[in-house]
Amino acid sequence: MSNNSNNTKTATNKDEPVEPVGMVGMVGMAEIAEIAGAANSTAKPRYEGIKEFIYAGPSLPQGKLKEYSVFLGTFAEVAEYLKGTLSEFPEAEKLIVPRTRLAEISAKTKTPGNITNKYYNDIVSAVNKETKETKGEE
Repeated sequence: MSNNSNNTKTATNKDEPVEPVGMVGMVGMAEIAEIAGAANSTAKPRYEGIKEFIYAGPSLPQGKLKEYSVFLGTFAEVAEYLKGTLSEFPEAEKLIVPRTRLAEISAKTKTPGNITNKYYNDIVSAVNKETKETKGEE
């Protein structure tokens, strides 16, 4: 790595990490990593080494996925198992979390103003829309 005139570190090639400096606005680096991971889950293996997951979103119609369903296996295995459901409700993938993060994520789903709450509410809206279409309402 090389130092520039203001002593911040920059990467000289793609294999050298750039060290984050401070906060970006009101959002910390952990929040940015979480949002980036949600937007681009193919960047690196998601939840590497974790084998217990819980769905922290709302229950989906026709028993497709129930709130607080527990899954054992890698994240990739869980996503493959739920492939059909996740294609219909893509935001649900963002709410499949390691068991150890359930309390944190559950609190975020109920707190307006964060991305987790948005995913939860997007699923609720999609479920409500599907329910109305099934009943023939407009």
